[in-house]
Amino acid sequence: MPEGYFTPMLPQKALGLGPTTFFASRERCRLPESLLLVDAMRRLRGMPCSVSLRAGGRFILSSATSAAGNLTEEEVVEIADYDPVRHSVLAIGLKEPSPDVAIHWLAYRTDPTVAAVAFVWVFERIKGVEYVAGRHPWGSFPEAMALLTLAKSSKGPAGIEGRGYLVRGRTVEELVDAVAKILKLNEKKAQRAKGKKESAQGKGQSARGKAQGSGRPRRSSLSKREEGGRRESQGGN
Repeated sequence: MPEGYFTPMLPQKALGLGPTTFFASRERCRLPESLLLVDAMRRLRGMPCSVSLRAGGRFILSSATSAAGNLTEEEVVEIADYDPVRHSVLAIGLKEPSPDVAIHWLAYRTDPTVAAVAFVWVFERIKGVEYVAGRHPWGSFPEAMALLTLAKSSKGPAGIEGRGYLVRGRTVEELVDAVAKILKLNEKKAQRAKGKKESAQGKGQSARGKAQGSGRPRRSSLSKREEGGRRESQGGN
């Protein structure tokens, strides 16, 4: 997992984060798009995030535990409805949906061309992402509104400070490629930063070595003559 990213098993639901979920049915999602979502989740393995796909007038979303590596159809939750006023979800599935429901719901509502969405959890600033301050509770509708308002005017991916960033695509392929591109860009940034740090450390060690070398006590010319005299005296005896 890249540095700076949240560990997969974040206890969002245990902390009461995200919307309240009501299940219309506690059964596995049977929509044909669920297989495409599982494939997207597998391709983003190791990247802690929530992923969704548009499915007609609804959308399907990864579960709250899918980022832990559980990549099966049981991790797919169908979002039948979301109420932004009550901050509640009507779902079909075996598990709780990701607490990022509001972000995904609003991403589809604000752009009809979007077919796939990912919200990547990372607390560090990512190069190529424009951020909005994280002033709202995690998983809340106001948080989603702030993010999507920024996304409408942003040329690239939009993010929430200390929380993560949003990636949208017109296809699953486009979505996965966009996430991979951001990751690759920041891996290069991390490598350059590491190289600069190692170079600075090397220069520091070199400077300390020179300082220690110049600080060694030198024997005076008088002591050298005295030692030479003692040796001559010993030789004469």
